[in-house]
Amino acid sequence: MQIARIAWAGNDDITQPHWCANPGTGGNPQLQDRSVIAITELFDGFYFTGSVSVGQFVMKTADGGYMLFDTMNNSSDVQNITIPQLQSAGIDPVALRALIVTHGHGDHDGGAAELQSRFNPAITVVGSADYSATKTYQATLKIDSTNPTPQTLTIGGKTLIAVATPGHTPGTTSYIVPVTYKGQQHRLAYWGGSAFPGTAAAARQYMQGAEAMYTLIKAQKVDGSINSHTFEDKSLNRIRAIQAQGGTANGNPMIQGTSKIQLGFAVLRSCSAAQLFNRDATVRNSVWRPTKVEFYDAGRGGSGLVVAARVSNYFNVLADAKVKFTAADGATCTATTNREGVASCAMGASTGLVTAEFDGRSEADGIDLASSATRTVN
Repeated sequence: MQIARIAWAGNDDITQPHWCANPGTGGNPQLQDRSVIAITELFDGFYFTGSVSVGQFVMKTADGGYMLFDTMNNSSDVQNITIPQLQSAGIDPVALRALIVTHGHGDHDGGAAELQSRFNPAITVVGSADYSATKTYQATLKIDSTNPTPQTLTIGGKTLIAVATPGHTPGTTSYIVPVTYKGQQHRLAYWGGSAFPGTAAAARQYMQGAEAMYTLIKAQKVDGSINSHTFEDKSLNRIRAIQAQGGTANGNPMIQGTSKIQLGFAVLRSCSAAQLFNRDATVRNSVWRPTKVEFYDAGRGGSGLVVAARVSNYFNVLADAKVKFTAADGATCTATTNREGVASCAMGASTGLVTAEFDGRSEADGIDLASSATRTVN
């Protein structure tokens, strides 16, 4: 467990999340904190509101409506938090087109019936395994909780990627959410359910869900993270930072970069594997080793720009690792690291941003995960 949490992996609020807490340390006291968080615009037309304990996200759709991710605890939360907070931001709740329920625990779907009764949104989405006739709301679209293949979901002109990630509950669903900031495209990883399950079977599903999200984050170049329990991925800190600076006009701390979000989910997967082992000591899973790419040097010689980067995991530098360098003008070169873990090559007359990428590799004793770094060169 501890090897996944060491400072090497990034001693910050993305890569050291509460979900990797050691067993037996108790729940997070913030789960009991009902203090209301004022609605805050995090991206263009994308908001958070709720309480410290649990919240919800609101996204404007291309047709002028809104979709709401999670519904909080009950009708009281809808009446006293959701509705007045939406209205304070100039959002008419009548414009709610869809409710997206990440999982079937009452603090996430408890307000759905009240919202349906008041505003009659056309679409309500939930994982199939978390929906039954005992629910007081009606699901119009059920994500197949037995299908691990990511599914696209288009609502009001906005296309999400939904992926079944059972474990926390049988029907937990996670999402890749498209947003914009100052007109530029970004994507958010929305982990659907955070607390580790008690059984080995559910813990295995939880770990597999973390692996699936890691793969999607890499493929979709996700560069931000959200969670309905904002203390879990520490997005609460970034929301408060946005409030403190009066909005996002002068920067957006929600944008963390793909490498950091990948690393956070790699840590989550490592902690998930350890939790699975705690429930079944006969289990053997591949060791996931997060890696770092760090620019070692960049300068100009007789052949133009020469770049170099070092690749390492938390044990050592990586020799014989392929690193691809890509410049903003499209120039590329590929080199293999030496025994000091350094790869270098010439890129001609390129200037500006250069990205160094290690694509990962499998070894007999585990997997060295992909990583990248970007640097401005002149």
